[in-house]
Parts: sequence; C-alpha cells; structure tokens
Amino acid sequence: AKDLLAKLLGPPDIFRVAADAPDEAIAFATAAIRKADPAVRLFLEARTLVIDATAAGRPLTQEKNLIFLLRREAAKSPGVFAEVGPTLVGLGRDQRTGQCVRLPRPTAHGMSVAMRSMSYTEAEAVTIARGCGRSLSALARHIPSGTVEPPPWIAGAQPILLSILAGAWSADNDHDRTVLRTLSGSVDYHHVEDLLRPFLPQVDPPFDMEGTIWKVRAPMDAFIQVGHLIGPRHLEKFSAALTTVLAPKEDGTDTSDNDFLLSRRPNKHSTWLVEGLLTTLLLIARWHDVAQIRFTSGDGQSFADHLVETIPGLREDHKFIARLQGNLPLLMEATPDPLLAALEHLLEGDAAKIKPIFEEAPGFLAPETKHTGLLWSLELMA
Repeated sequence: AKDLLAKLLGPPDIFRVAADAPDEAIAFATAAIRKADPAVRLFLEARTLVIDATAAGRPLTQEKNLIFLLRREAAKSPGVFAEVGPTLVGLGRDQRTGQCVRLPRPTAHGMSVAMRSMSYTEAEAVTIARGCGRSLSALARHIPSGTVEPPPWIAGAQPILLSILAGAWSADNDHDRTVLRTLSGSVDYHHVEDLLRPFLPQVDPPFDMEGTIWKVRAPMDAFIQVGHLIGPRHLEKFSAALTTVLAPKEDGTDTSDNDFLLSRRPNKHSTWLVEGLLTTLLLIARWHDVAQIRFTSGDGQSFADHLVETIPGLREDHKFIARLQGNLPLLMEATPDPLLAALEHLLEGDAAKIKPIFEEAPGFLAPETKHTGLLWSLELMA
C-alpha cells in the first residue's frame, strides 16, 4: 500500500495492479487512499478519478495534477491519461500482461476480521469469508450495495453443475475420480477436467486448481448462483455420491484408520471430496431459499435430514463417526437431528457400539483417538 501511494504521488506514469478481478485492484487502491495519513488522504481524494470510458475521461486530460484509476473500456487506453498524471490500470487474473503488482488473495481469517469491523458477528463473518472463498468479487455479490453482475462463468454453468455440487476432490485419487465421473455421467474422468479447464484463467472463476486438487473457489456464492439450475436429477445424483462416500465399504475394510496421506490411500475417498460434499449438504439445508432450489416435497433441511438418515451404518457403526473426524462438525451443522438421534442409539445400553472411538490406536507420530470430531460437533451444538 505504501508503494502504491508513492506512485500515486509521483510523476505521470502507468502502473498496473493485478487481482482476481480488475475491480478488486481498483478497490485496493481506493482503500489504500482512505487509510493514508490525513494530509495524504485529502490530497489524493481531491485529485483521484475512477474512469470507466476513454471518451468520458478524455476531456479531463486537459487538466493538471489529476490521478486516474482506469477500469473497463478506459483500461485499454492508459497512455492517453498517463501523459498528464499517475495512472493505475486494474487487471484481472485472465489478462496476460508484463510487469505488474500482483495482489495476493486475503486469508479467510483476515477477511473474517474485516467483516467483523462491518458489524457482523464472529460466526457470521467466518461463514461469509469461507462461503465467498476469500474472493472480493463473490463478497460483493453476497452483500451488494447496488446492482451486481453475475459471474461470467454462469452462462456456461450447466455442464459443470454437478462438479460444483461435488465441491472439491483430489485428481490423483481413484475413488474421487470415479465419483466425479459418475456425477457427470462421463465415461472418462478426463472429460470432467476438459469441461473445467477453460474456466480456470477467467476472471472470478468457479474453480481453483492447485496441484492435483480441484476446489470450488467460493462455495456459498457458486451454490447461490447455480441454485435455480438444480433439479431432481441433480439432487438424486448428489445423494448417491454422498451415500457412496460416507457409507461403509462393501469389502469391510476399516476406513477409520490414520488420516495421513489420506488422498493416496487405496481404500478411501479423499478428505477434500468428503468436505466438499458435506459443505454442499450444509448449503442445501441452510441456503436453499436464497438459491431458489425447488424440491418436489419439503425443503432443503428435510431433504438433507432424509438423505443422512438413510445412509447405511449411521445408527449401527461407530466407524461412520470415526472416519469423518474433522468433517463431522459440518455434518452436525447441516443435519443435527439425524446425527443426534444416531448418537443416542449408539449410546443405548452399555454403549458398546460407540466405545471403540474412545480407545487409543497407533498413529503416525503418537497414539490417537477418534472422538475429537465428535467433541467438536457437540460443542458446536452447545
């Protein structure tokens, strides 16, 4: 921010700032000005103009001591303005350019702290920060101050809709690939990625890819954007995928052992896919009205409750709870009633069915138990 202020106070020149979207770069410059020392802030505020169109801004080039922040069509002709004053060009991630300042995305914690300064509670701030995927463009759509344009990718969302509902997965996990292939109805998993890759370089894309991990960038925002496209067929496929991932394995293998190197274990879906599907389940339960999803009967909460109630092993097998571990609070938040009913059933009599999760087992570095996720879940409901 200090370097940016120095350039704004300097001689006429062009400097480029890149963020997830061009407006985020302009917003950063505006925030830097407003946070400057009072004398600097007043000086810059009196001289700085945001220009959308070259034709509208051209008469201003006859004036002296102005500073220009260019966006939209005006950003294509920065030389016109740079001849008379410092000129900032906001760029998006899809725009290939030479030397520029690249702004890192805010952390979820940093965004939640900023949200609390806007009178949101800590819980609301964390939910919004996570749901918006640390994207300021997604945040602007969630709490608009005026009209807001939908993300550019929404026009081509239908072919990738079920991938959005998957939430996240590991491309080097055979079980994850099978689930994504089944969801999309593709014979080959690579066809799934072929549909997603064109979106990656876009401004404000629906997915991020890091290494072999695919993840919906802003889960809550994406869910709300595609909600009106979700029909019975999509919900049926989502239900089948979640049941496949959470139900006990047919071969009886114990999937409640250690989590290290989980995405590469031969008998497990990755924690990425588990978290992604459970996040979508939570969104269906809590945000179905905002997303405008139409159910054949009931609402999002009743759909989620019924889905979880019918998953095999929920009421009979402690391994269901043990293998979810850190993702169990997500399930508790989405469907507390069926999960609490299952716990009550497991605790009946001498509680023999649930006792094993309190026993120590060999871990990667030290012995471990499997009840921590359960404790976090109960604390969430307290």
